[in-house]
Amino acid sequence: GTPPFPKAMISQVLNELLRKTSKIPSFAPVLLELTTKCPEEAAGRLDPILLAECWKALASMRPMMEGWKRKIVKGMLSLREKSCPRGEMLKLQEIDRIAIWSLGRLAPLLLCSWEEEAEGVEEEVLSKASGLRAQEDVDPETGMATWQLVLQHLKHAAAFERLETRHLAVHALGTIALQFADPVRISVYEHLVDLTNEEGYGLMGVAASYLAALDEWYDAVLEVEEGRVLVDAQGLSARQRGWLRGISSQLLAFS
Repeated sequence: GTPPFPKAMISQVLNELLRKTSKIPSFAPVLLELTTKCPEEAAGRLDPILLAECWKALASMRPMMEGWKRKIVKGMLSLREKSCPRGEMLKLQEIDRIAIWSLGRLAPLLLCSWEEEAEGVEEEVLSKASGLRAQEDVDPETGMATWQLVLQHLKHAAAFERLETRHLAVHALGTIALQFADPVRISVYEHLVDLTNEEGYGLMGVAASYLAALDEWYDAVLEVEEGRVLVDAQGLSARQRGWLRGISSQLLAFS
């Protein structure tokens, strides 16, 4: 239905609610509802950057209800399914691109359990030995884990959307693969390989750059598995440890 305030005020209302939520967390469910509904109700009046700030604030919070992070993710994923007046469709597409970018940037907050995220994901992006572990919470509607829903969405965008959106989707996928351990990492890796084999996608260069970084990781893993190098108490070789430090620095600079 129509929001209980003029469409022209949507960004103003979101901004005020975002400010209040930072001080009074009980406002968070209302903020989540608005970020899910407003793009369809009044896309042309929304500031996409403000919407991204709302998603980040919601993802950073202690879960407010069961399936909290999954609800945030599904709200972001639903943007492509929404309809709006013809004159606002371009703005809705811009919001969808911001959502794709945000999925890559916020993946540690959205896809890890609160307990793991609270250990210091923001301070050390790759806090686990081989990468972050995605939470295996299952969406009752699809039977898929949240991380699987996100990867499915990004893979689809990388293959079927306009070139600008495809590039953003590949960057989001690559960013996630660099931060997360298997099975997330290998799932993205296999998709990037497919993209480099399809010249028509126009993504060979950007996909290849992430594949090169991931190949370096998997080569280092093979060295350990074959017993060719010494490992530390966490089972990591000096080469693996250096890779993780380098990727962590790059991701922190990006964020």
